[in-house]
Amino acid sequence: METPRLYLDMTIRARRSLSRKGVMLIMIPVAFVNLVFASFFVLIGGAFVPPFLGLDVIGLAIAFWLSFRATDRAERVRVSADEIKVTRERPGAVDTVWTSAPAFTRVELDHPGRHASRLRLSSKGKGLTLASAVSPGEREQVAQALEDAVRAARAERW
Repeated sequence: METPRLYLDMTIRARRSLSRKGVMLIMIPVAFVNLVFASFFVLIGGAFVPPFLGLDVIGLAIAFWLSFRATDRAERVRVSADEIKVTRERPGAVDTVWTSAPAFTRVELDHPGRHASRLRLSSKGKGLTLASAVSPGEREQVAQALEDAVRAARAERW
């Protein structure tokens, strides 16, 4: 059996705005400053303050960890004449979240150019939002590439 021609095979991934080295360049001074303040408060008798300063550092570390974990996720969009398939990929797992025929699928971009813009695939009364983790400009580029691929897939099939 012949594999169908892919008109689009795109992986959509959020970009990291800060490298791991950058995180360390932030976390080390923050931890040091909190340690200095904690020592000061212990010296003047404020023994209840240091645990909260420690929670501050732990909270910041958790926020960075969650941010890095979110960038390990990706959406993969494949368009062929037979189907449009969207999968969500994360380390160790791939979930198919959308499958539809190109002939019956619409690509919609609400409020282009604005931060609140939404790229949606819709078919048979159901919908899926795509590319929510990228900038509005990138979302427009994804929408255009997706529309072009769907149009080409329809042309081959019909």
